[in-house]
Amino acid sequence: MTRKLVVYFRLPSVQHHLVFWADRRQVIHHRRRDDGQGIDTRMMTEGEIVLDPRASPSRSKMCMPID
Repeated sequence: MTRKLVVYFRLPSVQHHLVFWADRRQVIHHRRRDDGQGIDTRMMTEGEIVLDPRASPSRSKMCMPID
């Protein structure tokens, strides 16, 4: 994990961190685990990324297609 990523996820409000490549269809999706005890990381080249704001039940889910 990079130093910046560690700093970002120290903030309780940060639930997701996305890294996009400009020259190809590729995204790295870092997501705080539901139990708050770690970070899951996925490298994606197709499909959907669901950005679920757990902090507020009044907010809606956001989906981002990458294919």
